[in-house]
Amino acid sequence: MATAVALQRAGWTNVLLLERRTKEECMQGGTALGLWTNAFRALDALGGGVTAAVRERSSRTTAVEICREKNDRVLTSFDLTSCVGGPHEFGGVLRGELVGALYDAVDAGCVDVRFGTAVASVRGVEKTATVAVTTDAGEAFAANVVVGADGVNSVVARAYGAANDKDMSTNDAGQVAIRGIAAFPPGDDAGATVAGGPIRQVLGAGVRAGMYPVGPAERNELYWYVCYPSGSTREGSDVLEEARRVLLESNEDWRTSRIFDAIGRTDPSRVSRNRLADRWDVDALFSRSSGGSGGMSIALTGDALHPMTPNLGQGGCCALEDAVLLAAYLPGPEAKGAAVQQAIAAYTAKRARRCVKLTVRARAMGEILQSGVGAVVLARDLFLERGFRAGGFLDHAAYDVRKDARGEGGSV
Repeated sequence: MATAVALQRAGWTNVLLLERRTKEECMQGGTALGLWTNAFRALDALGGGVTAAVRERSSRTTAVEICREKNDRVLTSFDLTSCVGGPHEFGGVLRGELVGALYDAVDAGCVDVRFGTAVASVRGVEKTATVAVTTDAGEAFAANVVVGADGVNSVVARAYGAANDKDMSTNDAGQVAIRGIAAFPPGDDAGATVAGGPIRQVLGAGVRAGMYPVGPAERNELYWYVCYPSGSTREGSDVLEEARRVLLESNEDWRTSRIFDAIGRTDPSRVSRNRLADRWDVDALFSRSSGGSGGMSIALTGDALHPMTPNLGQGGCCALEDAVLLAAYLPGPEAKGAAVQQAIAAYTAKRARRCVKLTVRARAMGEILQSGVGAVVLARDLFLERGFRAGGFLDHAAYDVRKDARGEGGSV
């Protein structure tokens, strides 16, 4: 949806958005996203009042706490104002409400959004320099450009990989994340973790959790996650019970953490469970040729392009950046063939230079924070209590995609 809005703003008037889920699933499904400074700057670039709409639907907080599980004992705490590259901001927003804010910015005269339409295949049509898209229902479309924004298991990414002789499979991070949205009674601010409360990470040995307020303050809702090694518990059981079990199997002290209370206040319909994975497209760092071979003008955004573990909270933020930058790189709406393919190649290489580093950093952070090795846990906690400085904590979020978009002659 962000990519469609960005193309619309860049002058494209014939954009078809095929979304496999229904409109209701898009607007109401999923858990939450944490939007950092770079994400809000990307939303600013989209215009159309999107940023204001998202802020209205987001929580606002500037405090960060990193804790141990027993009574959420604080190892270190800081305010976003102490981080370089600011002023920084953070907002927790339900995924459906972010999609809704973007959907409200779509001009139906430029973008045709078709919900409940899944893409089955994508192939190039060499003689016409176009790309043929076929849906599960057998509908066929021809396009000058196809953008795959269809997630980790992207159908479009497989076609992209086949055209460019690239392996688009992901790397299993060896971790599972359970995520949920807890609803607290109005006025309940126990532990200062609901409306206006901090972004909190809770570290154990081999297991970790986190939480932050989400949505407008009056709703008093809290996003939470529990992350643990894959294979450590039986899959397919009740997800909320599984979250409790993996915590307690690690340490009974988790009972005293606010996370345990949050799990108990979560409706089963508002929880998800996923294996974490990523992909390091190192080749794109050194090449401007990817994205345009095989006679297909295919571009990728979001998890289809750069799946990463959520340890930096940058997956959704980078997807918004992708939307802005791709629209800036692409030539005019009537262009096709080599000109489009060269632009996609340059865009892909540009995004790799930012996102590969973030992907590697996120993986390393997850390994350290979730280590179950006693010596590593001890060193981690001592560093956080005595040696940690918040100055560079958000250096990756200080990025402003608008500067790169302007540099490419885009309309931002």
